[in-house]
Amino acid sequence: MKIKWWNKLVKQIQDLYWKIPYDYRLSSLYYKYWKNRNKNLVVPKYLGRHGWTDRCELLPHILFQILDDFVQNECMPVEIIDWKASDRRVEVNGESINVRDEMTAILEWWNNIYNKEYPQKCKEMYEEMNKCKGAYHFTPLEENSEFCTWDIIYPSEEQKKRANKLHDELWKLERKMEEDRISYMIRIVNISQYLWS
Repeated sequence: MKIKWWNKLVKQIQDLYWKIPYDYRLSSLYYKYWKNRNKNLVVPKYLGRHGWTDRCELLPHILFQILDDFVQNECMPVEIIDWKASDRRVEVNGESINVRDEMTAILEWWNNIYNKEYPQKCKEMYEEMNKCKGAYHFTPLEENSEFCTWDIIYPSEEQKKRANKLHDELWKLERKMEEDRISYMIRIVNISQYLWS
């Protein structure tokens, strides 16, 4: 009697299971939402995890992180694609370069120059500029006004010239790094057709 009851229950469960659409079955839901839940999530490693980031800063970080994730997951430790034998090449500044070498060059610039050397150089320049500065002087625009103008009072004319020179150098460096970042983003777009597995 117990076996018949059990067989009947199992048969009802099986019938019910096959009536459930495939996308809503447990195995499908497991693979869709649990096992592969973070496959399309891109987390930039050089941005803070919390807080607001302007989209103009988020876009390059995401683009470079996608390339970094591809190289880390698809190309290392064992390369799925034999890049040298396949001889996939891309044109960079009038020169034909192997795609894998281009990926390496882009990531070396991003990791070593843009996110290590450039911030360190900016920090050093800011510190030196601050050494040249004196006190801030605030002047009200009108009597009983909440608004004011401010000027920096430099200890000497030499330090004022040095601070202005550093400011100009820093501005040029920022413009150069921005131009380089845009050119490297274009290089990523040029190799995007090879980012498949």
